[in-house]
Amino acid sequence: MASAATSGPLSSCLDLIVDTGRYPQASHVLPQNDPWTLPAITGHLQFSKLGLRGFSMAVIKGDFEAAWTSFCEGLNQGDDVLRKVDRGHCSDFLAHLPSGASTASKMWPRAKQFKKSMSDAGYELTTEDYGVLINCCFKAGDYDGVLQLWTEMDAYGVERDVVAWNQYIQATCDAFPAFWPKGARIGNWERISVSRLPPLINNVQELLLKMEINGVVPNARTYELVLLAFARQGQIGMCERIIEMAWLGENSRLSRDSLLWPSVSTLSSIVDAYCFNKQVVRACELMDHIIKRYNIPIASQSAKPVWTKLLRWVVLRTEPRAELPTGFFEQIWAAMAGKYGIEATLGMWSIRLEYLEWKNQFDDMEKCIEPIMSLPRDENRNAVATSALRRVVKGLTNTARSLDAVAVMEKWARRGLDVRLELQDYVRAKGATKEQLEMYREDDDDDNLLGIS
Repeated sequence: MASAATSGPLSSCLDLIVDTGRYPQASHVLPQNDPWTLPAITGHLQFSKLGLRGFSMAVIKGDFEAAWTSFCEGLNQGDDVLRKVDRGHCSDFLAHLPSGASTASKMWPRAKQFKKSMSDAGYELTTEDYGVLINCCFKAGDYDGVLQLWTEMDAYGVERDVVAWNQYIQATCDAFPAFWPKGARIGNWERISVSRLPPLINNVQELLLKMEINGVVPNARTYELVLLAFARQGQIGMCERIIEMAWLGENSRLSRDSLLWPSVSTLSSIVDAYCFNKQVVRACELMDHIIKRYNIPIASQSAKPVWTKLLRWVVLRTEPRAELPTGFFEQIWAAMAGKYGIEATLGMWSIRLEYLEWKNQFDDMEKCIEPIMSLPRDENRNAVATSALRRVVKGLTNTARSLDAVAVMEKWARRGLDVRLELQDYVRAKGATKEQLEMYREDDDDDNLLGIS
């Protein structure tokens, strides 16, 4: 079938999806219960009709659900399903496979299938392709697969650059805090269930030496991972040596263009490494030194996850549960808001509410609702504020302050928060008499927002 003439920068791309009459077989059955495939069936039928011919255009548009559907349908055409697809589009698709720790187990089988199809089509995988595969494979818990991919890179002569080495260190030296025991996962504000803890496959010092032997120069991320690997083994002394050698020693004053120049990622690694080992105060000291020496933009949007992580660790490590004095959280909060000018996020306010509730400081909890409601509109903002209100009311009631609880409910009901009937019943059941509750009624029943009778 003749193709329509096209012009402009997308002409070559559009030519890839011209109908050639090779439609998917009608009997083809798409994978079931596949979150990447099922939405595409209803939302992207134009790609389904074109089969694999729609793959490239879907990748160009960034519609990777449709690209996956087209790829699945194209498997009916044979093992060389990707042979007529642009090589760059294959890498683009692979790079956008979700590979977070919570999704990798679902994505890794797809990545393996796509890798096989690329090989069948005669495409050689690049360093970046292998990096994506190692990352996804590791987070899916397939540690044998990581070793196989790493060996395969060497066998096929694929360059192992510093990014590839960093990914290999993270995967084989237990340098990924989200997979550490429970305390570390809480510290990262993550709760990821893994079938088994990652094994310590390699010695991080030996890998660092092999990097240098192979002519690969470590960068800041390399030393961050080395730091995390030592921290996971409880070797704080080695962590101190790494930080001094790379960033804080007299001989480690770096130029701005140095590969070792620290970043927000460096601060995050220090928080994980030291807080995991119950060294929260030392983590704060090191953060402060590095921020001052290298003028790291700690008040930037990208730095807020570091503060969130630190606050979470402080709550976890505060007495009587652990070693920090009870006032340390307030010191960190004051420094964050005052010294560094950080505007608290919804996640930070949630951590503060948890801390205050644990301390039975319900009046201070109620004071948090106002700044939460002043945050930019967010789908979770009202939910967090309403949850805080409920916890304040129940806390006040449980400490024999039923009338204060009713007053708080009345105040925020007028401000538009959802004050549910079960809270009114809860307060009433805890001992506030009908006469006392009448104090909070307005003369006009329409103003009686709590519905007290």
